[in-house]
Amino acid sequence: MHTVMTEKYQDCITKVSDLIFNTILEKEENLTAQFFLLDGTVLSILREIGLKVMSMLLSLIVEQITVKAQKKGFVVHRRPKINYTTIFGQIKLESPYLWNRKTKKGMRPLKDKLGIKVGDCSLKVGRALTEFGCEDSFQLAARRFEEHYGFCVERSWLQREVQEKAKLAEDYVAKILKEAEEKAANKFSEKSDRILLELDGSMIRTGIYSPAKKRRRTSKRKLLKKTRKIDWVEVRVGLARPVEQKEKRTFIARYGKYPELAKNRHGSNQGYKTKRCWLLEIRRRNTQYLGRNNDTENPVEENDSKLINRC
Repeated sequence: MHTVMTEKYQDCITKVSDLIFNTILEKEENLTAQFFLLDGTVLSILREIGLKVMSMLLSLIVEQITVKAQKKGFVVHRRPKINYTTIFGQIKLESPYLWNRKTKKGMRPLKDKLGIKVGDCSLKVGRALTEFGCEDSFQLAARRFEEHYGFCVERSWLQREVQEKAKLAEDYVAKILKEAEEKAANKFSEKSDRILLELDGSMIRTGIYSPAKKRRRTSKRKLLKKTRKIDWVEVRVGLARPVEQKEKRTFIARYGKYPELAKNRHGSNQGYKTKRCWLLEIRRRNTQYLGRNNDTENPVEENDSKLINRC
C-alpha cells in the first residue's frame, strides 16, 4: 500500500527490494525451513539500512550548517560527538564547536541552530517512549521498546523523556483550561439545552523516594540509600459534549476529587450554556447515575451514590 510520502521514492524502493531479495537468495541455503523466520531477517536488514541512511543524512545536515557558519568567519576548534537516538537506533553525531576571533563569540550549530543536545531523540522515538512509559513502569516500558524496535534504551533515560513530555502536557492542559474558563466567564458563545458529562476513575501505582532510616551508602557511588513508599492513587477522567454533537467533546484527566474535576469540566465547556447537565460516573464493574443537576456550579458530591433529581 503506497502512501503520498513513499510515492516519490518508488524507484528507490524497487531497486533496494530487488537487491535485498537477490542477496537473501544468495546467502540463505534453505528458505523453506526458514519460512516463518524470514520476516524477522528482512526486518533486521531494514533496521540496519535505516540506521546507516539516518547516520549519513544527519551527518550531512551537520556538515552543511557547519559550512554556513564557517562562511561567517567561524573556525572549527573541536568536533566532539554526541548520542542521538532515531527509531532505528542510536547514532554518534559530530557537534562541532566554532569560534569567531573578530566577534569573540563561539557557537555550536547543532545545538544553536537545530536545538539538538546530548541525549536527544527524534519525535518518532519520543512518541514511542511516551506511549510505553505512560502505560507501564519505566523498566517494563524499556523492555517493551526494545522488543518493538530492536535496540535497548536505558530506563532512567526513558523516565526523563516521559516526565519531560508529561510536564509539557500538563502545562498545555492548564493553559487550555484557563483560556476556556476565561471565555466561559466573559461570554457564552453557543447555547445547548443538554450537556453530557461522563466521569471515570482509574488507579495508578506511584512511588516517592525518601531518605532511609539507616543512613547507609551505596557500594559503588557512595550515595545515601533511599526507600520508596509505594501508593495507589486514583486518576479522574472527564468527558463533556453537547448531546446532539458527538464530535465536539473535551477530555480532562487529573488527580483530585470529582467536584474538582467537575469544576474544571464546567470551566472548559468551551462556552456552552446548558439548562440540564447529566453527571454520569462509569465504574469499572458497574454503572450508576450520580445525579441530574440543574446547577452546573454545584456538581454532585463524590460520595453521593443515590439518584438525585432536581428537575
